[in-house]
Amino acid sequence: PVEFAVLSVPTTKTPEVMRECVAKGVKAALVITGGLAESGEEGAKLEK
Repeated sequence: PVEFAVLSVPTTKTPEVMRECVAKGVKAALVITGGLAESGEEGAKLEK
């Protein structure tokens, strides 16, 4: 099983990929992305 994942995906794909990680039992992840809270309201929603 994977315990730690490093994600470098487009901002819009981050929630989907995180859900996949949770479903597969990944315990921790480092998310490398941009365009979240600093890009506006929609990005702030994705960040949460």
